[in-house]
Amino acid sequence: MEQLQRIDVLEMVDNINNDISEVLKKIASGNAILFTGAGFSSEATNIKGEEPPCAKQLADLIAEKGNFSGESDLKFSSNYFLRTKGHSPLIELLKDQYTLNEVDQAHKDICSIKWKRIYTTNYDNSIELALRSNGQRGECITLDDDPQVYYKKENICVHINGNISSLRQDTIPDSFKLSTASYLSPDSFINSKWFYSFKKDLEKASAIVFVGYSLYDIDIQKILFGSPHFKEKTFFITYPEESKKSLFELSEFGKVYRIGVSGFAKEIIDNMPKKVDTEAFWLESFSEYIISHETTDIRDQNIYDFLLHGKLESHFFDDAITNVQQLPYLIIRDKLDDALRLLQEKNFLTVISDFGNGKTVFLRELASALAMNGKQVFLMYDYDSNYIDDIDKIRSLNTEIYLIIDNYENCFDAVKYLVTINDNNIKVILSTRTNNQGHLYDEFESLDNMLEISVDILSDLEISKLSNIIENAALWGEQAGFPDLKKQSIIKDDNRAQLSHTLLNLLNAPQMKGRIDNLLAPLLEVPEYQDTILGICILEIMNHPLKFSSISEISLSNTIYKTELSKNQNFIQLFPSRQDMVLGNSSLFARNLLSFHFKGIYTVNKLLKIVTKYHKLRHNSHIEADIYKSLLRFSFIERVLPHDSKRNMLIRYYEQLKSRIVGLERTPHFWLQYAMARIAMNDFHNAQNCLETAYAKAHDEYDTSYLDAQQSRLWIKLALEETDQNRSIELIQKAHRLLKNLDDNQYKYRQVEAYFDYFEAKYMTLSKKNKAKFISFVNEMARRLDGLHKGYFTESNRMDYCHQKMNDMLDKVNM
Repeated sequence: MEQLQRIDVLEMVDNINNDISEVLKKIASGNAILFTGAGFSSEATNIKGEEPPCAKQLADLIAEKGNFSGESDLKFSSNYFLRTKGHSPLIELLKDQYTLNEVDQAHKDICSIKWKRIYTTNYDNSIELALRSNGQRGECITLDDDPQVYYKKENICVHINGNISSLRQDTIPDSFKLSTASYLSPDSFINSKWFYSFKKDLEKASAIVFVGYSLYDIDIQKILFGSPHFKEKTFFITYPEESKKSLFELSEFGKVYRIGVSGFAKEIIDNMPKKVDTEAFWLESFSEYIISHETTDIRDQNIYDFLLHGKLESHFFDDAITNVQQLPYLIIRDKLDDALRLLQEKNFLTVISDFGNGKTVFLRELASALAMNGKQVFLMYDYDSNYIDDIDKIRSLNTEIYLIIDNYENCFDAVKYLVTINDNNIKVILSTRTNNQGHLYDEFESLDNMLEISVDILSDLEISKLSNIIENAALWGEQAGFPDLKKQSIIKDDNRAQLSHTLLNLLNAPQMKGRIDNLLAPLLEVPEYQDTILGICILEIMNHPLKFSSISEISLSNTIYKTELSKNQNFIQLFPSRQDMVLGNSSLFARNLLSFHFKGIYTVNKLLKIVTKYHKLRHNSHIEADIYKSLLRFSFIERVLPHDSKRNMLIRYYEQLKSRIVGLERTPHFWLQYAMARIAMNDFHNAQNCLETAYAKAHDEYDTSYLDAQQSRLWIKLALEETDQNRSIELIQKAHRLLKNLDDNQYKYRQVEAYFDYFEAKYMTLSKKNKAKFISFVNEMARRLDGLHKGYFTESNRMDYCHQKMNDMLDKVNM
């Protein structure tokens, strides 16, 4: 009867396997993760000539040494011992038990192959010894070590519960976890700075292999999240005598092989593929752009998805580049020909645009056009992998190559490497938002072959094409009956000839807003879904890749991995995804969702929790530092807050921010951002107080030019409010004195543009003397702009726009 029951239970387990060839093939790629638990270290020998003890055995040893009854409870035994006997004898016991002299041949065999990363819950040094026996210098670290330093290194073993070699009095119990509870709960791992890196490893891994793992080691459900994508590549190596309960529970998360540590090692030695079944030229960060020969006709739904999400299959780009579009869906940009010509002249080209104006789409058009011309094109798709090695592999092809890196601020060291090597065979196309380019470009001042092109402003022909696309998609709404020229003038004049303004207005049109509401409203009723969608939108607006690992981190939830969300039809339509990534490319869509579909108090409270988390994580990686900085910036917070409660929510956010982040109120940058929020809300008195505080806290190394720009902005706004014209012109003069001494960049000329607002509102009422004084300011700025180098080196269209405004004022005065 007992035998029959065993068979019945095992028949319920679908993932008990015998054929291990699938695992070996995935491991052979060198991109698999090894996760070892307590059972891995069996058959190893410590300096006392014994096997290292498991948690319950260790509890008994501690109790025996302390002469008390520990009841096999590690937490109680260790805490009681520390209190009664102190740290030194406990450390001595632990080092005796977990410092290993020798490992088994099975350990050596398992560690003889290349693993992308090794994680372990064990204290002992079995991994180090096994690696060393194979001539490898493995580095074993703990959760306290910096992921930014170690993430891209090879032969790294992360000790989740602590490493015996780093055991000291000050590492108990924080880094070195002496508690059965530390095995039962993964919270310390989840809250560590390594957990985000671990999730990224899971996403990239060809296989996730648990060896000697026990349900007491760590809560597997919180680690693997029940994601179907992870389940497909997760494998457990257990002992043949593993309990039925354990086998059943493990099989929920992956395939189980009851062959033990020695059996797994034997399979590796006997049956591991000698030659990896992949192409020799394998890249981690880049993928080659291959022309598609698919001939699917464009459908209305494809066009809606493109307008909403920026999602369009590559073959539609290829088709539009070479053929007449039967249904209009893509604007082939006029500057595409300019870009192709410039790439023949120089090795580096940067494509810039303001928020949502189409730089990513332009890059995809450029990739298609280059490939159509027979060029070999590679696009970066993963900023976390070893892109330096990829670049070296690509260089080895010894032919003309085009590398495309969108949002290059996410991998700045790769760009610096490309600038350093300056290989004439490699043409590099970069992109970033206009407001990033100023400080990024300063790093390349010595490079004389980098050109720049802006795609912010639509030409008249492009405006006509965009109008036709909107017409074909039936999205003009009440304006559908307008003549073609009138529709084009709406794009050119009302929307400043910019794609972003036009699409934002379309997204908020009743017919589009209703469509979005129908899909979004049911999702927002589920708190975990709402948190996840907020996280997606935040990353999209920040221009960060929408990896599930990043989404789960910023949303403070692992819901993105859950099957019920990934299969929700509303979610699929709004946020289509593939494996471990949401396929989003529309920061405008994300901004629209947050502006018109979320409640202000929810967004602010969630943002405060997120910024508090990233304040602690900001030193872990470039991405986490950038997220933290963005969460402090007024320009970002203003974009993500709901439209109807923005004033109150902006002030609430910055008021709460300085109480949540210790020491923030001592930094000039915080008071600058707070001042910008106050200026935007026309709270000029408090804005001036914030600016004065920022100036007072600015140290000698602090660049006050940003403060000067905002002070000028405030004075111009006060001048527009001032009824006394002499006082008003004095305020303009003060602003002008500050601005004329600033460097010629977008931050300066963004404020200079306001001269035109003053001209329109005040000029005709000024005295002859004050008119002359004001026009002298305009003339000085116009001459300064006249002297700037024009063309592809201009920092942004803002300077050209400002120049035009200055000349318009002078023309009106001289009429």
